[in-house]
Amino acid sequence: MVVLEWIVLSQLKTTITRRFQMKIVLLMPQSTRYGKGGAFDQRLRYAPLTLTTLAALIPVELEVNLRCIDEWAEDFDPHTIDADLVGITVITGNAPKAYRYSRILRDRGITVVLGGVHITLCPEEAENHADAIVYGYAEESWPELLNDFALGKLRKRYDRQPTTMDGYPRPKRDLLRKDKYTTMNVVQATRGCVYRCTFCVVPTAWPKQYQRDPQDVAREVATFPGKTFILIDLSPSSDQEYFGRLADAFAPLRKYWGGLATIDITDNPKLMKKLERSG
Repeated sequence: MVVLEWIVLSQLKTTITRRFQMKIVLLMPQSTRYGKGGAFDQRLRYAPLTLTTLAALIPVELEVNLRCIDEWAEDFDPHTIDADLVGITVITGNAPKAYRYSRILRDRGITVVLGGVHITLCPEEAENHADAIVYGYAEESWPELLNDFALGKLRKRYDRQPTTMDGYPRPKRDLLRKDKYTTMNVVQATRGCVYRCTFCVVPTAWPKQYQRDPQDVAREVATFPGKTFILIDLSPSSDQEYFGRLADAFAPLRKYWGGLATIDITDNPKLMKKLERSG
């Protein structure tokens, strides 16, 4: 029985690989505010993690020709791009352009998958503009979607959510043009936020806060070249005990870092000392 199951799994893996040698393009469209000439120019532009994280999540059993395009850094032409599947990450600011690109690509027979915060907020709208959407976080849904696509069984919506931030592969940062960014040394330790600010999209799109093992975050940072890095978390200091453990993990690296925090951390001298020691 064990031998039979092994043969079946091996044949399935071979079938997936041979059935479809995929050309995948992962795209982050430029928007007016966050694009060239907008609020963020190159002095403030650090490398995004979305595309490189999705790249790392592609199942190893699939044979894929992959390209990541951050439209802020390089041009994208939906009329000429060569792909079997284009995955587009969408914020509200670039949603009209993403939908326009999707229409052109689908008219050319290219499968389009939409994901990101705007898709999570407006899934019914988004389903009208794509062959499939990814609702919420992609760690579990994206590999499932690609395997389904390779087998010709793509569904309209994928929404299987992770229960942790630990145990996933690190972003493939080498797939972006590093000469276009202020820094490639970007890392994430938490997601979501415990606060419920009415002006903010996060409580609606990502109501739960996830926390990565601080030691795992530090091990990733240790691989970065140079002496500086950016923590891109929205609200890592909302759990001050966790924030202190993260600072403790960073301290031995002897690097300098920046990130976001709420002003109430200044009421915690012990935490402030930990942050100082951490760089």
